[in-house]
Amino acid sequence: MKDRSTKLTMLSIVIMLMVGLALFLSATRSSSSNSAKEISAVTVENPLAKSTKLVNAAVTEVITGNVQEPQGQMPAYNSQIDFVDSKTGYLTMPIYQDQQQTGFQLLKTVDGGHMWNSIYSGPDLGGLHFFSEREGVAIESSGNQFLAPNTMVATNDGGAHWQPLPSPFKVIIGLDCVNKNVMFVVAADKQGQNGDTVSRLYRTTDGGKEWQSVPLPQDNPAIGMDVYGYGINWFSTSEGFLLWCTQPATGMQPKTLYHTKDGGRTWIVQSSSGRFDRLNGSDQKDNKEYGLPLGGYAEGIEMFPDGTGYMGEGRGSALMTTDYGKTWQPLLYLYQSVDESAAPDFLNRNEGFALDRNPDNKPVIIHTADGGKTWELLWPPTQPFNLMVFSSARDGFGISEGTSTASQSSQPVLEKTSDGGLSWTRVGTIPAASIEQLGVQNGVLWAQVQPDPNSEKWSLLLSNDGGYTWQPEGGITGIRSLSVITLQMLYGLDGQDQLSRSCDAGRSWQEVPLPEPAMEISFSDQDHGWAVTKDIITPPKNQSDMPRFKQEQRQAAMDRKLLRTEDGGRTWQEISVSDGGFILTNVSALDARQVFVRGQYEGHSAILFSSDAGRHFRCVIYPDSFTQSSGFKDLEFISPSNIFATSFNDVFYRSMDGGLNFTPLGD
Repeated sequence: MKDRSTKLTMLSIVIMLMVGLALFLSATRSSSSNSAKEISAVTVENPLAKSTKLVNAAVTEVITGNVQEPQGQMPAYNSQIDFVDSKTGYLTMPIYQDQQQTGFQLLKTVDGGHMWNSIYSGPDLGGLHFFSEREGVAIESSGNQFLAPNTMVATNDGGAHWQPLPSPFKVIIGLDCVNKNVMFVVAADKQGQNGDTVSRLYRTTDGGKEWQSVPLPQDNPAIGMDVYGYGINWFSTSEGFLLWCTQPATGMQPKTLYHTKDGGRTWIVQSSSGRFDRLNGSDQKDNKEYGLPLGGYAEGIEMFPDGTGYMGEGRGSALMTTDYGKTWQPLLYLYQSVDESAAPDFLNRNEGFALDRNPDNKPVIIHTADGGKTWELLWPPTQPFNLMVFSSARDGFGISEGTSTASQSSQPVLEKTSDGGLSWTRVGTIPAASIEQLGVQNGVLWAQVQPDPNSEKWSLLLSNDGGYTWQPEGGITGIRSLSVITLQMLYGLDGQDQLSRSCDAGRSWQEVPLPEPAMEISFSDQDHGWAVTKDIITPPKNQSDMPRFKQEQRQAAMDRKLLRTEDGGRTWQEISVSDGGFILTNVSALDARQVFVRGQYEGHSAILFSSDAGRHFRCVIYPDSFTQSSGFKDLEFISPSNIFATSFNDVFYRSMDGGLNFTPLGD
C-alpha cells in the first residue's frame, strides 16, 4: 500500500510538471504570435531589497495623435467689444493669414465672453453698437487710412449681414446711439481755411432718415482736426458729453470734456487737461486745476446718468470718474496695463467688459462685476502657464510670471479655473521669487518655492483658502522633483539626484537608495512610485570633441531607464521602454496601476500610458508639424482620458480621449 501511494504521488508530480510545461509553451507561442513588439524588463536589486519581481512589458500599439492648431483668433489692438447684456456680446477682430491681415470678422458670445463664434467676415466694422441681440449699427470701412470714406451700416439678423444706411456723410469719425432711432455722429464734411479737417456733430431721431446739426461749444465752433476715438456719449436727445481733443504729440494730448443738458444749445466744461504750454506754466492763471491728464491719447468715453464714467487712453491707463467727469482717477485693468487701454464697455455702474494686455503684451478680454475694482480674464483662455495643476476635470490652478505695475515687483501669478480651463480668474501673487512645483492635496494647495532668488534654498508653502493666503510649512532645502503623498509624507530628489523621504513635512529626510541617480520621480502613495534615471555624461573640455559628445549625449538619453517600486523603494524593477527610439523625460503616476510617461519616440513628441503597472504600454506620437513648431511645455494628467497641456508657444490644450486628440481651449 505504501509503494502504491508513493507511485501515485510520483505520477501526480510528473503530470503536474507536464501540464505546467504545456501551459508555458502555450504562453510562449501566444506571446510570439502577438504582433505587438516586446520590451524586455531587467530586475535591479536595491542594496536594502529582500526580494525582486520580474515584469514583462510590451508596447501594444503605437498611435499617431492629433494636436489641433489654434485658428489664430485673438483680439487685436483695434478690436472693439459691445455687450447687449451680461451674456450676449460682439467682438470685431482682424483676420490674419501668413502673418498678413486679410480682412475682418465679427464674433459673437452667448455665455458671457468665454466662447466666441465667428458670424461675419468682410470690411471692418467700427463704432459698433447693438440695440438687441439682432439689431445693431456700425461704421463700415474697407481701409485703415485715417479719414478714408466709410459708410454707416445696420443689421437685423444679429450681425451676419449688414446693409447701408442712407446718410449725407462721406467720413464718419464717431458714432453713439441712445436707441435705434436716436443716434449721434461726428462727421468730417468739409475743409477748413488751411486745409485742416473740420468735424461737425449731427443727430437723428428717426433711425437715420433725417439728420440735424447739433451746436458745438462756442469756444470750439469746429472740433478741430478730429475727435480721437469715439468721444461722444449721449443719454437722451438733450443730455450728452463731448470729448474734444487736439492733435497728439510725444505721448501727450490736450483734451476737454463738455456736458450739455439742452441738446447742445449750451455746453459747460466738466474738465480739461490744459494746453501744451501748460508745461511751462504760462497758462496756470487760467487753469488752476486740471481734471484730465495731459498725457495719453484719448480713446473713447462712456458715461452714466449717476455720474460714473470711463475713458480709454493710448499710451496711458484707462480713467474713471464718479462726479460726471469733473475729476478722473486711473482705472487699472487685470494686468494693470498702462500702454494701450481702450474705453471699457459697461452695462451698468458695476458690470463691464474691456480689452487688456496680458504679460506677453497680447490683447485679451476681461470682465468686472464691481465697477472695475477687480477683473477676471474671459478670453482667450490661453495662458502662458509655467506650471499648472488640476484637482478635478474642472478645478485647476496655473502659475505664470507677472509684474505688478503698482509695486514694480515681480512674483509668480496664481490663476484658477472652475470650468475646465475655459475661463481663468486671477487669485493673486505667491510670495516667492520662483516656484518649482505646484500641487493640491486634500483641498490644500501647496507650492515648492524659492524665497530668495540669490539662494539655492527651497521651502514649502501651504494655502487653505485656494491660494489667497500662504503659510510656510517645513523645510525642503536642496530637494527637487517633489512628490507629495500627504502634507507630512514627501518624496524628493536631493542635490545628488538621490531619492529621499520625509515624514514630517520636509523638516528631516531619510535616504531611499536608488539603483541609479534619477531626474524625475512620481509616487501615487507611500509604496508605489516611479523614477526616470538621469544621464551621466561629462561635457568635453575641447571644442573639437563636441560632435562626439553630442552623439554620446543622445545615446545617454536613449539609455534612460524607467524604474518602479511597489514597497516604498526597498525593491525596484527596471522597465526598458526605449525600444530603440523612445527617450524618457517625465513620469506621472495616477495610482498604483495607472501611469503616464512623457518623452520622444523617433524624434516625435510622445506619451506612453499603462493601466497595468507597466506591463503593457500604449504609445501616442504627435506629428512633426507640432513637435518642430511647438511641442508640449507642461502636461497635467487628471485621469486616463482627461489631460490638460500647454505648448511652448503658450497655447492651452485639453484632451478627453487620453491624448489621441488635443484641442485648444477657446477656439
